[in-house]
Amino acid sequence: MVLSFSVLLLGLVGPSSRIRVSPQASASSALPPELAEGAWLEAAVPAEPKELASQSGEEMMNTVLTWLPEMLMALELGDENEEEDSDFVQVARPYLHTKEYHVVRGGSMLAVAQELWSHVEAAKFLEGEGGTMLLLLPALSDERAFDGLAEATRAALSREMPKASLQACHPSRPGAVERTPLPLFQLFCDNPELLVQGGSLGDAAAFLG
Repeated sequence: MVLSFSVLLLGLVGPSSRIRVSPQASASSALPPELAEGAWLEAAVPAEPKELASQSGEEMMNTVLTWLPEMLMALELGDENEEEDSDFVQVARPYLHTKEYHVVRGGSMLAVAQELWSHVEAAKFLEGEGGTMLLLLPALSDERAFDGLAEATRAALSREMPKASLQACHPSRPGAVERTPLPLFQLFCDNPELLVQGGSLGDAAAFLG
C-alpha cells in the first residue's frame, strides 16, 4: 500500500501540479487574542531571501511540490516495519488532501498574522469537511518569530477550529519531514471520509483542484 501511495505522489505531486488558490480573503475586523498579543509581534519581518523575492506564489509552491516526493521517497527507503510505514502515510496524507495554498507576506508580524488568519477563517473545510491548506511564509526566516506565530496560531485554532491541526515547517528544522525549502504552515483537518491509507484517483483530483 505504501508503494502505491508513493507512486501516486511521485506521478501527481510535481512542478506541473495545480492546487487551487482561493481569492484573497478579507482581513478580519478582530484577530483572536492569541494572535493580537504577544512579544513575538515585536519581531521585525526581514526582507525575503533574494531567491524567493523574485518568485511568484506558483513558483514557490512548485518548489515545495518538487521537494515533497523526494522527502517521501527518502522516508520510505528508511521504513523497515509496519509502524514506520504508518508514519510515512501520516506524513503524506495531509499533502495529498491539499485543497489550497496562499503566500502570506506583510510589513510587520501583525500584518502577517492578520493575513494568515483571514485565510484560516475562509477555509471552512478546516471545521469538519476535511482537507489541508498550506500557508507559505517566505519572509519568516527568523525562527523565533516563526515559532511565536506558530504557537499563537495553534492556540487560536484550538479554540476557534478545534478539529484543525498545524504543523510548522522551516528550512532550519533538524528533521527532514519539517525541513521544507521555505517556511510554511500546514493546516490539516482530518475526517473519516478522507483516505486512511494509500491513494485514489478521487483523492488525486481533489489534490490537483
